[in-house]
Amino acid sequence: MLVLGLHDGPPTPFTVTNSTMSSSTHVIAWVRQAKTADAISAVHFLYGVRTGTPATMSIGIETVNASGNPSGTDAGGGSPTLTTFTPPASTAWNSLIQTITLTNSWTPTAGQLFAIVIRYSSGTINGSNSSSFAVTSSGHDPSTRGFPYYATSTDGSTYTKAGAGLIAWTAGGTVVGHVMQSIYSTATANTNGHRSAGYFTLPASIGDTYDLCGVDIAGKVAAAGATCTLKLWDTSWNVLASISLDGDTAAQPGTYYSARQLFFDSPYTASFGTKYYIGFECDGSATVGVTGITCATAGQVAAYPNGENMGIVTWNGSTTTESNLTLPCINLLIDNITGGSGSVAYQPVRRFM
Repeated sequence: MLVLGLHDGPPTPFTVTNSTMSSSTHVIAWVRQAKTADAISAVHFLYGVRTGTPATMSIGIETVNASGNPSGTDAGGGSPTLTTFTPPASTAWNSLIQTITLTNSWTPTAGQLFAIVIRYSSGTINGSNSSSFAVTSSGHDPSTRGFPYYATSTDGSTYTKAGAGLIAWTAGGTVVGHVMQSIYSTATANTNGHRSAGYFTLPASIGDTYDLCGVDIAGKVAAAGATCTLKLWDTSWNVLASISLDGDTAAQPGTYYSARQLFFDSPYTASFGTKYYIGFECDGSATVGVTGITCATAGQVAAYPNGENMGIVTWNGSTTTESNLTLPCINLLIDNITGGSGSVAYQPVRRFM
């Protein structure tokens, strides 16, 4: 059985770890590898909080030295990527993704290591005038292993490394990497028939049909003593597959974030290139919901596997609402692919650690 298309999501509430830059020698860097030779023109980071009047900071792309740390040398050479930015002396940037366009784009070779680096540039910087930046998060980062990683330094020369990290960049007009703003966890009303789901399309280039057996899904099923239903719908909300769920069979009934592997009572033969809805329906005895990863733009969601072809969808009894700013935390469990010769990015269950 193949696990394909989406994410099973954060097993715990999203908690950011910020690094506060309160001295002129503090450095934050994210070491990554270029997927392609497309020019990198902008970077995307999650700003933490500001204190007082923040100093002007610089951000750019640097080469990586033999120790795996930023070298201090701009990768752009005579066409430097380095640019400066000044966070506002207000809460306007707090906990929001910021996109900074580089002074000059930089074209790597495919597979090349590089570091996205934030350094102090000018102005007063101290404990009373500082900025913090999200370097990683619990429940979201796609890896807590050795690479990719972020590194911080308080003296500008000695670095401490840690796995993963929240950072993204624009390469060839497409956002690459992982960045997020918040967790989506909006439950339905406790009203019979209300729905919280994700929409998805698997690219037509992969094949003709596939059997959708079930999902690994992070969300909220019915509370203890209550029931709900996992359903697959077409975009007119016609039911294609379903399974009734008893909250008492869940380890954490009525709570968010818990990932659950669930199978329909019968697989549904779906078509590549066709859009579907999948998620929970309330039976009027307890609220339900699907968890998602919310970004600032649809392009940032598209940085995730198949992210350009999915989003959150809800139905309140009369109105269908879709959002492409949230990646639903769902993995599809599929069998029996027929036809086709294309490919799509996919990942194993428990991508989030």
